[in-house]
Amino acid sequence: MYKLGFYDGVFEVPEYNGKKVQDVKTVIRDKMIKAGEACLYWEPENMVVSRLGDECVVALCDQWYIPYGD
Repeated sequence: MYKLGFYDGVFEVPEYNGKKVQDVKTVIRDKMIKAGEACLYWEPENMVVSRLGDECVVALCDQWYIPYGD
C-alpha cells in the first residue's frame, strides 16, 4: 500500500495540490525539519548484533559516546 501511495498518490492540499507524493516528499520533509515540526529518524532494518555476538538494544538518547574515563 505504501508503494502504491508513494508512486501513484497525489496531494489534495492547497500548497501541493495535484503534485505526486514522490516529487514533493523530500521538500515537505526538509520544510518540516527546518520549522522544528519534525526530526530525522532512523531505526535498524535488522537485528543489531555486537562483535561478540550479543543482541543489542538500540535506544534514542542524548549521549552518543560513553565517557569511560569519568
